[in-house]
Amino acid sequence: MKYMSILLAGLFLLTAATQAKYEPNHFDPDNAAHWYRKAFDLYTEPNDIDFDGFVRGESKLTPQIEQYLKSQEPVIDLIKKASQIEHCDWEYNHYLYEYKNFNIDSEVYDYIRQIKKMCLLIYYQIEVDLYNGHIDKAIGHTKLIFKIARDIDSTATLPSIFSCGQRNTGYLFINKILDALPAQSAHLTEIKIILFREANYRYSTFDDKLSYLIKWAEQYCNKSHFQIEDEAKEWFSLLRIISDLCKECDDDFYERNARFYINRLSQAKQLCQLPYPQQIEKMDKLGNDLSQRLERYILKRFPNNIPDDFELTKEDYEYLEKCDYVVAALLFPLSVEIQREVITQNRLNTLRCAVMLRQTYDKTNKLSDRIPLSYPKDVFSNKPFILHKTETGFEIAVPRENLLHNEKAKYKFKLPDEK
Repeated sequence: MKYMSILLAGLFLLTAATQAKYEPNHFDPDNAAHWYRKAFDLYTEPNDIDFDGFVRGESKLTPQIEQYLKSQEPVIDLIKKASQIEHCDWEYNHYLYEYKNFNIDSEVYDYIRQIKKMCLLIYYQIEVDLYNGHIDKAIGHTKLIFKIARDIDSTATLPSIFSCGQRNTGYLFINKILDALPAQSAHLTEIKIILFREANYRYSTFDDKLSYLIKWAEQYCNKSHFQIEDEAKEWFSLLRIISDLCKECDDDFYERNARFYINRLSQAKQLCQLPYPQQIEKMDKLGNDLSQRLERYILKRFPNNIPDDFELTKEDYEYLEKCDYVVAALLFPLSVEIQREVITQNRLNTLRCAVMLRQTYDKTNKLSDRIPLSYPKDVFSNKPFILHKTETGFEIAVPRENLLHNEKAKYKFKLPDEK
């Protein structure tokens, strides 16, 4: 089972959405993606500048950092322009390449690789804003991160993962901004509004992802589209083995496997109506059932590792060609997709709690002993978060009933030194 978990994690973390051929002369001012692409063209790398040391507090703000960020102001201005436009269409056919392109340097990965650079530039700018005490600028630049997260979000695998990562980074900066706010700051209300909008914005969900995969299986689970690139085969021997098998299989094999895969995805969609603990438990059972079927046959001979030179025998091919679960065993979603959704939502909820606690503190000069029941809750257990007072402020922890978190799932916040 551990082998299949590694395989599935690799598939879902490294699949990429693809682009239709982008025509640079075709410019639509009402499409945010086109403004982002203009920003891509202007961006220059921060070569030999020690941003990491500055971010970690190991070095001070240097003229080189200031000069670099000054040179990139036109880039951030274009990102701001993109943030003002609601519509964002990257003009990609996500379905066609969902499970085909594993090469991180390939053309299909380009727009996400470029937007990651834009985000890194914004991160550096926010750190400088906070260093200089420019809270209003830091808030404005953090809002750009959330807009990028929305513009990149998709039910396709890689954009969804990247969007989730940007939201969590945005939440990290909101945490830093809260720590830097003086007492009675008017910015507190602005942050509360930002978080309220985040809570009410509909990002793609695991349920959406399942609907997307069903459509993918209906259109592209066939011999001409089901391919695994050579780069992926080098990571894990089982990928090579199954890839070689799939090349030899006929249309009937794919039709049977597509029907089985769609059926399992439909079962998983029904689970999305359940509370998170039951969702994850039952999803794991569905996935483990598929993993064990393949493992019982292929991996029983190699309990520790599959040799690099292992090849399927003629009997292996004859057996697996008759199976209808091979594609599902490779591509069935992991419950980690649900867990990512839970943890991201919880990070948002802890911030909303922190803002409300801070508002009460500013009014009364006292910190509550516990988080009120009316505040946002842990989405896994539906129980209140746990509040701990610290020397510099307070800490919000998830309840013990949340089995997804460990002892590190604690978020610290500072309170102003003086009223």
